[in-house]
Amino acid sequence: MKKLNQKKIRWIVKEVRKRELSIYQLAKQQGISKQHLWRVFYKYRGDKRPKLLPCGRKPNQIAVEEVELVKRIKEETNFGAVNIEKVLADRGVKMPHNRIHRILRQEGLA
Repeated sequence: MKKLNQKKIRWIVKEVRKRELSIYQLAKQQGISKQHLWRVFYKYRGDKRPKLLPCGRKPNQIAVEEVELVKRIKEETNFGAVNIEKVLADRGVKMPHNRIHRILRQEGLA
């Protein structure tokens, strides 16, 4: 299914209320199913400005111990996230390089 932004959602609600085009035609224009168009309409029909929730899984919080460990290895080796991941694996700690890179960016080391 297609991702709808706030502008498209407002357009859908406005057009369904106008009743000039059929639901099938509106759904076809947006590249979504009729069922999804109705779902969007009923969810946002009372809102002047719909507020969309962010997509995806919420990121896990980074523990202080992890931050200190990554900072210490960065100071010792001056490696990037992927190589720090390998060093941590040698030490028996499993941490994805994406999380390591997020820590490095957060601390201004990347």
